[in-house]
Amino acid sequence: MWTETAPGSGRWTGPQQLGGGPLVPHLAVSLTKDGRWQLFGERIAGLGPDPDGNRREIVALEQTRPGGPFGTWTSLGNPERDPVRGRHVGAPVVARNADGTAQVFVRDWAKGVSTRRQLPGGAWTDWKGLPAERGLEVQEGLAAVTAADGRVHLVGAGHDTVHHWVQDRPGGELAPARGLALPAPADPPALLAQPDGSLLLLYREPRTSRPLAHRLGTDGGWEAQDLDIAGRGHGLMAVATDPAGSGSALLVTRNDNGGLSTTSVGPGADPRWSDVAGVPRGPVVGTPSVTTDARGRLVVATLTAEGTLWTSTRGAGEASHPG
Repeated sequence: MWTETAPGSGRWTGPQQLGGGPLVPHLAVSLTKDGRWQLFGERIAGLGPDPDGNRREIVALEQTRPGGPFGTWTSLGNPERDPVRGRHVGAPVVARNADGTAQVFVRDWAKGVSTRRQLPGGAWTDWKGLPAERGLEVQEGLAAVTAADGRVHLVGAGHDTVHHWVQDRPGGELAPARGLALPAPADPPALLAQPDGSLLLLYREPRTSRPLAHRLGTDGGWEAQDLDIAGRGHGLMAVATDPAGSGSALLVTRNDNGGLSTTSVGPGADPRWSDVAGVPRGPVVGTPSVTTDARGRLVVATLTAEGTLWTSTRGAGEASHPG
């Protein structure tokens, strides 16, 4: 973990070891209602020649107070009791309910989705499978957000469409959403909750890698957004609301040269690719991240092949921090 030395400074301390390993290379991160960070991951709890000894578990870590130290990793178990089936459970994603409690989602062995919810006192419910239509299968790659109305939305890549669940009310149960069938995805989707109450869904088109965008308005229907841009790069994309735009967002991806490219998407945007300047030599690794800092500026972050944290702040140039 790296920590900014001061809000909006663009300078970092770290990295700090948080332990918990061996973890698969994915973490879900969420901020509690009182300002504490929570982390969720998938741990390899057992590895050996015996299939029954190859075990996976979902684990969680949280700060003891805002800005303070982290406690110890806690096991949330596995929705599959059979260790062989448990190896097929996917990495977790997290969203926050209207009351501020965390809700974790994973793809299970049957290619459905299982969930566990943290109660206000800190305890967790048992694992529970989400209802699904007959024949529904989710591949690896979920995304979950909380919309402006307080309802949690979950999407997952399927073989021929993107599946969508939504709460019936803030804090309620999730059920498959009815509406327009979305086009087939080539990779896991990115989902963004916009301040106006809408959702923006982005993923790559099969065979072309071209980004596809759909907007879910407050009327509950998905509407395709015409990006009219060619495919660029590969892998998962990151997206964040652009505070300088009128409902638009910034999309970030790795490009074919091993660097980063961005484009604006959404209402009022002029989609066109732009390479991010100053990326260190050599390919960046993993999925880039993008967020807004304390001064309301968009910040893109990624790791270099040497494990160095590299960030770029819009309007403030680029910076790197040795790992």
